[in-house]
Amino acid sequence: MKGRHLIIVITHKQGSTLVILNTVMLFMFTLGNGQKQLPSPSTLMLIIMQNPMKP
Repeated sequence: MKGRHLIIVITHKQGSTLVILNTVMLFMFTLGNGQKQLPSPSTLMLIIMQNPMKP
């Protein structure tokens, strides 16, 4: 639930659905690698900041 809440907050602040898609892709990639623990909010924020979405 924390992950979903984080996605909603980030999307609300950025005002772009591209952030949701990027975050969902990140979660799917993490699950695909067989990792049982999802990335922490700080890690998600760093990844999103390092890969800015162009409108």
